[in-house]
Amino acid sequence: MKEKLSMCAILICFIFMTSVLADNSGTQIHFTDANGREITLEKNPERIAFSSYMIAEAIKLIGAWDKVAGRDGYISDPKLYPNLDTIPAISDSDGHSHMDFEKIVEIKPDVLIMPAKNDNTNQDDDQLVINSLEPDIPVVYIDVTNPDTFNENLKNLGKITGKEENAERYLDFYNGIMNQITEKSSSIPDTEKPNVFVKAAGYTPDQLCTKGNKEVIWNQICDISGGKSISSDLNQGWTDVDPEWLVNKDIDAIVAECWDQLYPGTFGYTATEPSQKKTSADKIIADIANLEELSQSDAVKNNRIYLMHDPLMNTPRFIIGTAYLAKWFHPELFQDLNPEKIHEQYLDFLDADYDLDVVGYAGYP
Repeated sequence: MKEKLSMCAILICFIFMTSVLADNSGTQIHFTDANGREITLEKNPERIAFSSYMIAEAIKLIGAWDKVAGRDGYISDPKLYPNLDTIPAISDSDGHSHMDFEKIVEIKPDVLIMPAKNDNTNQDDDQLVINSLEPDIPVVYIDVTNPDTFNENLKNLGKITGKEENAERYLDFYNGIMNQITEKSSSIPDTEKPNVFVKAAGYTPDQLCTKGNKEVIWNQICDISGGKSISSDLNQGWTDVDPEWLVNKDIDAIVAECWDQLYPGTFGYTATEPSQKKTSADKIIADIANLEELSQSDAVKNNRIYLMHDPLMNTPRFIIGTAYLAKWFHPELFQDLNPEKIHEQYLDFLDADYDLDVVGYAGYP
């Protein structure tokens, strides 16, 4: 009799656990997205669509590219993003992310992932996307360009894609590097932090522009790296520079953000003339040094002009950008920091087979 009761108890437990597991497989996903919206997804999405190359890179980082059913039209590197020719584009290819709502509805993704903006400048555009697609297609905003909230946002992306373990694995690497830099830079007195001018990428090589305090990622990585951005008092994002304002600033270091569309032979994984990249980079530095507004600065006099490929300032690659900045600003303090090695480890997470010696620069020198 006892044996029968025991068998019944085991059977009941088995049925209960099977029921729980079945329920968990269809458990709703709850979280708060980067725009502060409370999100509930009825199931783990199998088909995702996204806008923005920064979201593309985050998806690839956590190994969720196989779930992509609709993509941003701006990305074009088939070595980094497989099967681009078979994945429909849901936005145009000019980098402005104009959405093709008809295409999105046709694809019927389980969720659309959009980039959140730190400066809240696109609220009307965001509402248009939401009104055009919800409730049939949930819209989620993710910010992978803000160091302060990067952990939370990548975890949310892991929840959405079912790649929580991969997200945690990358965050272990990310936090190890960022904490290593912050632990040292936090002890640097303000008097020893260089005043840094970021010459932001413009529409032409000679356009003089910068990043104000609404460009959160630049100001944060500059601070984490032990620098002081001279444009942090400008209540703007990307902006043209007033020459008089610039001439009156003390500038100890210049960081030029280099857009590969303007320098296709020199920067990035798809550089067209990497064998000539040093010659090209040296010319860019010389051109900057000769600018009237900068030629008398301490940065020029002391040869402290640095070049950085723009994705290191506006994608999850900012971890690499932060390492370059720290090394440039405080070479003695960060003599053991190796940005190229960090870049190679980052490429492992991307599952991208690039030889950094034979592609374009990420940072120079």
